[in-house]
Amino acid sequence: MFTSTNPSDIKEVIATVPEASANEILTVLRTAKTAQKSWAKLPAPTRGRIIANVGRLVESNKEALAKLITKEMGKVYSEALGEVQEVVDTCDFFLVKAVAYTDRLCQVRCRIRIYSPSECQLAMYS
Repeated sequence: MFTSTNPSDIKEVIATVPEASANEILTVLRTAKTAQKSWAKLPAPTRGRIIANVGRLVESNKEALAKLITKEMGKVYSEALGEVQEVVDTCDFFLVKAVAYTDRLCQVRCRIRIYSPSECQLAMYS
């Protein structure tokens, strides 16, 4: 089990999650690689709308996500809010870019991943 604690109060457990085995990680990676082929076949505007929906979901949970970042990483709340807003803005950016392309002109492949190193709690890259 992996336990995440509040850095300002290490007795406060934020979450406990099971650790993945090497085989579980390999299975997830293979599944993602397979799924990317289907994702790439979707028209760019469709992919853009899907990413925009992710942005709306993040936006609708902005305060809860910022509070979690503050609690887990010890960031000030205003910085955490800004970090979550970056995710929303990035999703909007991909929607604009995806709609700007047509499948005849450009096959845009978007890979989206959410990661969480200590420097940047939430970020999306394509």
